Order: sequence, then structure tokens, then C-alpha cells
Amino acid sequence: MLPGPLERSGAGGLMVLRMSQAQFGLFQEQQRKGGGAGPKEGQPRQPRQRRRKDDLPENILEGQIKGFLESRGWILTRNHVGTFLPAGVVMRLIESGTALTKEALFRCMVRIGQKGFPDWTATRPVPGQQYRRDCFEFEAKAPGKRPSPEQRLCLEKRAAVGLACVWFDDFDGDWDTSFLPWYRERFA
Repeated sequence: MLPGPLERSGAGGLMVLRMSQAQFGLFQEQQRKGGGAGPKEGQPRQPRQRRRKDDLPENILEGQIKGFLESRGWILTRNHVGTFLPAGVVMRLIESGTALTKEALFRCMVRIGQKGFPDWTATRPVPGQQYRRDCFEFEAKAPGKRPSPEQRLCLEKRAAVGLACVWFDDFDGDWDTSFLPWYRERFA
């Protein structure tokens, strides 16, 4: 049985695990030590204090925007970006007796998307026009946070070719990075 991020089972389908190179390094270190890094002998394990994903301000803003758009007939698509390790491939490596070396796992990694790509694409048909669609891409940020340089560059490139590509850090405020005023100005 594998420790940590690979201790999963799928329902017959291909399962994909996502991990950064730093996480992969920790995984390799865990494998060499023979398991997870538990508490020292005689010490009880302390519960890990984490914020729930739903409590993070970026996720709250994202949820507000998604709910608003979906209630108005928009179709939202999550744009995944990153490096993934298909769990089914890893399981086949294990079953075949192949050592889980860094090189073996790196050969199995799948890279999708472009770094800096916006998190969401929103699309809806224009009433009465069969082949016309409204579309925009957006990135939600926690209040006061800004997009990374890669995200800014991607947003600017996409806007330069005529795509509506924006980022927000507020739902209904009075500033340039608020979603609702931006939406009303374009789609009222």
C-alpha cells in the first residue's frame, strides 16, 4: 500500500493526482523512509489545523460569481492547469513491479493548460441568434490580492486578440476589480 497522496482507489476509471514538484520530492522522501512521517514514539498525533476550502475568501468570491452567472443561464467551465500524475498509470507500474523512481514517475506525468490561464470560462447563447455566443474568461482573487505576473500576461494576451478576459477581487464593490459593476456594464 502506498502512503500519502497515492493512497486512493478509483471506481474502475482513470484517477489523476495533481502534485507540484515540491510535493513530489516530499513523496519520494516518504517512500525512501518507508511510510508517512507520523508522531514520534510516545507522542500523540496533534490534529492539523487547516481552514476549510469553502472558508477561503477567493473560493467565496468564486462561488458568488458562479452562482450569479449560472442563475442567468451561463455555462461555466473550469480551466485546469498544471502537472498531473495519472493514478491508474502508477498502479500499473506498481503491479508490474517497476520501481517508483523519480524518472519513472516523471515519464508518466501529464501537463495540461498554460501557466497563468484564467480559472473559468463563462459562455451563453445570445437569444435569437443561433450561432452567436457571449463569452468571457475570469480569474477570482482574494480581496486585495493581485494576479501573478504569468496570469497578468495571459489575461493581457487574450484581451489583445479580442477576448473578454478579466480578474476580480470583489463581488459588488465600487472599484475596477468588482464583478457586478463590470457585468452590468457589459451584459445588462
